[in-house]
Amino acid sequence: MQAVNNATPNSALSPRIRELQKKIQDENYINSAVDRIALIMSRHIVEFHIEKKL
Repeated sequence: MQAVNNATPNSALSPRIRELQKKIQDENYINSAVDRIALIMSRHIVEFHIEKKL
C-alpha cells in the first residue's frame, strides 16, 4: 500500500490522525477491519430477514 501525500505537515496533525495513518498501512489491521465490517453487515442482514418473516 502506498502512503497518502497530505498537504498538512505530519507535526500539525492530531495524535489520533497520526495513529490512524500508521494503522491503515498495516495489512493485518485492514484485514481485521474488513472482517469486522463484514460480520456486522451480515448480522444486520440476517436480523432484517428474520424480522421481515415475523
